Amino acid sequence: MANIRENKKNGKVISFRFTVCLERDVRGKQIRKYTTWTAPADLTPAKARKAAERAADAWEEEVKAEYQKQKKLGSAYRLPPDKRRDDFVSFVNDTWFVLQIRGENDKPNTIAFYHGAHHRRPLPGYADEKGLLTSSS
Repeated sequence: MANIRENKKNGKVISFRFTVCLERDVRGKQIRKYTTWTAPADLTPAKARKAAERAADAWEEEVKAEYQKQKKLGSAYRLPPDKRRDDFVSFVNDTWFVLQIRGENDKPNTIAFYHGAHHRRPLPGYADEKGLLTSSS
């Protein structure tokens, strides 16, 4: 179901804003589409809200069908490679190590110990520095 928000001006509803979530990208962020729908002027507020719900349902089906079609063709939205964080080694080196280990309170020897331990023993099933996968046995 699309999210429906009323756009008001001087206390009167002038239009409705529809938002639909298509899916999540590799980082877990929602891929969303938006549109604005203006109700006919002769409708009461309650009937305008009902008409907006029907219009939102129709629009949502249309947008989802178009997105699935684009996804099959390979032209749907994809996160650029420089923004992806699905590489575990780069996540540890660039994000986790910086935030968790290199704090202000740690001494240089502690940082060197953790950094050396990370490079000596890669986790099973993940690539080491040479790009070779380690076995889990």
